[in-house]
Amino acid sequence: MFRRLRLQFITIASLAILFILVFTVGIINTVRSFQTEQEISKVLNTLTENNGSFGKTKKIETNQGREIPSDSFRFFSVTLSGDEVVSQDTSHTSLINDEEAANYARAASRMTGTLGTIREKISI
Repeated sequence: MFRRLRLQFITIASLAILFILVFTVGIINTVRSFQTEQEISKVLNTLTENNGSFGKTKKIETNQGREIPSDSFRFFSVTLSGDEVVSQDTSHTSLINDEEAANYARAASRMTGTLGTIREKISI
């Protein structure tokens, strides 16, 4: 009888600890994901307002009061009119040349399916 009671107690205690851990990790991941989305949106808005560059902006302030240096981002910028490249800037990354950036931008503008997540900012 005591053996069965002890096993039930251990099982209930283990499940309670597991629930608390899963709940805590879930909350932390949800909050961090939300903060990351806000930071990405803020960076994209800054790039859009300055026509594809950070301009004179040296640091981007997050909603949490943290400042991120603008030179810590690796990105390229392409402006399209239809399928025609109007302007592009690949000076902030060494992994992509102008031709590849234009091809990526054209492919992203034609995408209709959901192959993954593409973060883009469209300015009109």
